[in-house]
Amino acid sequence: MNGSFDWTILLDTGVGVGVLLIGVGLFIVCLRLAKILSTAAHALDTVDQQLTLLTPPLVETLSHVGGIANTADSTLARLTTVVDAVEGLAGGVAKSASAAQNAVNPAMTNLGVVLTTVSGRLRRFVRGNSPVDIDV
Repeated sequence: MNGSFDWTILLDTGVGVGVLLIGVGLFIVCLRLAKILSTAAHALDTVDQQLTLLTPPLVETLSHVGGIANTADSTLARLTTVVDAVEGLAGGVAKSASAAQNAVNPAMTNLGVVLTTVSGRLRRFVRGNSPVDIDV
């Protein structure tokens, strides 16, 4: 030996220790990540069980609501038919009332003229005035 130090051994040892420390660090990170994922998986299993318990009542409720919606739709269709019939009936009643009014108005007018004439003649008769015109 000539008294010189071989730096390659120190360099190889340093690189080896560094790679070992990186490996140990990655191992610790993977252990922590495994623990976190295990906890998340347990929580998701619990949620899945709760959803499994809620599914039958939810399906039954939605089915019931669907039945109510179908009943409401059919009832609304029936009501629409009834409303159309009532509107047609109201139109017929309005036409009948108009026809009756057109038929009764001239008769009522003639009755009013007759009553006015009769009352005027009775008034003249009771007062003793002679009627000017006797024609009705």
